[in-house]
Amino acid sequence: MYNACENSDTLNRMRELWALRHLLQNDNNASNMVWVGDFNRHHLLWDDHNNTHLFTATNMDAASVLINLVETFGMDMPLPAGIPTLKTFRTGSLS
Repeated sequence: MYNACENSDTLNRMRELWALRHLLQNDNNASNMVWVGDFNRHHLLWDDHNNTHLFTATNMDAASVLINLVETFGMDMPLPAGIPTLKTFRTGSLS
C-alpha cells in the first residue's frame, strides 16, 4: 500500500478495515494480515538515528497514527529498525 506524505488517509482506511475485520471474525475464522508498503512516516522506532533531520515534531505526529495502529491491533514490525529501504536520488543517502 502507499500512504501519501501529505495525509494519513490510507492508514485511516486500513484502521477501518482492520476494525471491521475484528468485528466479523470469530475464533473459528482466525486469519493473519500482512501490511507492506510505503507509509511515508519517519520515527526513531525504525529510522536510522543519524537521520536527525527527519525527526521533526510534524513527522513524529504523523508517525503516531501508524504507531497507534500497530499498538491497537497488536501488530509486529518484522523489519528491524535502521534497515534502509530508500536511497535518495539527490544525495544518495539512505533512509
